[in-house]
Amino acid sequence: MDDTQISGLTVLAIEDNPANLRIIERWMERFGFTLFTATNGSIGLSAALRLQPDVILLDMGMPVMNGWEVARRLRADPAGKSLFIIAVTAHAMERDRQRCLEAGCDLFFSKPVNFRQLGEAILAHCSSQGD
Repeated sequence: MDDTQISGLTVLAIEDNPANLRIIERWMERFGFTLFTATNGSIGLSAALRLQPDVILLDMGMPVMNGWEVARRLRADPAGKSLFIIAVTAHAMERDRQRCLEAGCDLFFSKPVNFRQLGEAILAHCSSQGD
């Protein structure tokens, strides 16, 4: 993947674990994304509706408001219906993937995340939006 192809996109990472956020920050910087972060679902929901990012990386198991609730609320809000949401979660079973998709996530990546594949998925989505 040519990392320069996806530079300039905005990503909102909603993740409560500081170590995971540092890893996400390094990879998003490497890809040239503009990264915003939120450390719980409630803050993330507000940030997503306000920022309208190109991509949301959504941890599903968070305090205050979990990722499933964030996804459901985004999809219920006219301003959040078309946002691209990627579930990034330690919940790795098939039923967990299905639950994420039913809540409104567009894609599912289990932790530990293969960030090269994640970047490819983001590129594919953003490229299709330009058509």
